[in-house]
Parts: sequence; C-alpha cells; structure tokens
Amino acid sequence: MSAVMIQKLQDRLKKMEERIQALETKSGLQTLSGLPVDESLSLKFKSGAKLDIDHLGTVAISDAGGATLRLDTNSGEVVLQDIHGNSFKMSATGVSVKG
Repeated sequence: MSAVMIQKLQDRLKKMEERIQALETKSGLQTLSGLPVDESLSLKFKSGAKLDIDHLGTVAISDAGGATLRLDTNSGEVVLQDIHGNSFKMSATGVSVKG
C-alpha cells in the first residue's frame, strides 16, 4: 500500500473518530471520543462500579464496595484506598502506606 493511500485512510479514520460522540453497546456502556477538551467522562455500572475522567485527565475508579484508585493530574499523586481506610499513596514526596 502506498504512503498516499495510507495517509488518506488515516485522514478518513480521524474524521470518523471526530464525528463519534457516543455509541451505546448492547450492555448499555457508552464509549466517547472526539469530545471538546473541557468535557469529562463518567461511566456508572449497574453493579455500582464507576469510572470518572475529568477534563484535565484525572482518573478515578471505584468498585461497588467503595474501594478507589485515583490518578490525579493536578497533584501528580496515585492513591489506592480500600473500604477500611487502608491506603497506598505515591506522590512527589515518596510512598506512604496507611493501615
């Protein structure tokens, strides 16, 4: 395949991705792409699990029981916490474990 054909295919794919705003799957899960920078994404599942991504790129994942994993763009921290208050935190000052 020539470089010109590959470039045309890549351009078409990019245009298609930009047009996709929401696609609902059979299970009800929505996937999003091509959103403006100032938007955020939140997926909530029937089980109670949740995935949030804010407009800055911070990611928070929680299970149905309340355990969480947070990748914080603002602070640069990664925090894993269970429902009992035990936590593991990585930050600019090092790693801490609380239990």
